[in-house]
Amino acid sequence: MKPGRVPCCVPFCGRTFADDGSYEVMCGKHWRLADPALRHRRAMTVRFYRAAERRGDEAEARRQAWLAHALWLAIKKEAIEIAAGIAG
Repeated sequence: MKPGRVPCCVPFCGRTFADDGSYEVMCGKHWRLADPALRHRRAMTVRFYRAAERRGDEAEARRQAWLAHALWLAIKKEAIEIAAGIAG
């Protein structure tokens, strides 16, 4: 892999993205494998996190960040399982 690139978090995917400081990324092909309800819930959680940050509500922002991370892990797990043929 070239320097300055970040691989998709799904093993053996091969897709890479420009390194923008993100810890993990997932390509669109694998993102769409995950349950749409989980993806929607994570999107709403990120929206609530940003709104809490704008309001200056640190406790709510922390809670929403934690929830967004937990949802990301669930989406990642589901996408990896489906890509590997374990679930589907």
